[in-house]
Amino acid sequence: MRFTGDVKTVMPVAGEIADAVDWTLFDLPEGWRQTDPDAPAKIGAIIQAHPEARPDVGFEAAPISDADARAVIAAKEGIAP
Repeated sequence: MRFTGDVKTVMPVAGEIADAVDWTLFDLPEGWRQTDPDAPAKIGAIIQAHPEARPDVGFEAAPISDADARAVIAAKEGIAP
């Protein structure tokens, strides 16, 4: 997700989203996913509560390769990739 707007407006909202959801990473092949089943509802509620921070609905995130995801997981766990 990407927001449009000035940093002073969107960073507190991004921080609130980061704090509200469990972002634990799991190894592949099942994928790189966050672990909170309530994440969509929590994020939706935060976005609705902050209309000043507009999500960029036209933004398409770049795909993340398996190698990149494994590197992130390894770094998080302190393991050599």
